[in-house]
Amino acid sequence: MLPLRLQAYERMALFLERIDPNQLVLRIHSAGLTVAQEQNLLLTAIRSEFEHNISQQIYLSDSVWQKICEAKSDIESIINTVAADYDKDAESREFAETVLTGTAQKPVVELAIQILKADMQKWAY
Repeated sequence: MLPLRLQAYERMALFLERIDPNQLVLRIHSAGLTVAQEQNLLLTAIRSEFEHNISQQIYLSDSVWQKICEAKSDIESIINTVAADYDKDAESREFAETVLTGTAQKPVVELAIQILKADMQKWAY
């Protein structure tokens, strides 16, 4: 069971890194996208990553899984809140920059990873 649990921690750390807007926006953003298109692509990528890893919750504590879900929701909320301030048909460059700025002020991924690591250390040592 321990190897599966450690693998789950590893996969969820990777999930959090992949939905971190610093990585996500860089991976998704491309010239010519509208705000609505980029918003949709960002949210779709987050949900896809989440769905791909949802089974890992059975190996994690409830508090860690809750923090991961909160991080996901917070990032989606930031994306949606920023998008609401822009014309949906506007070019997305400034939108992408604002998403990065907004998440830099609220490091939800960093906090979730710290909690994940702390919980993993209880099982690994």
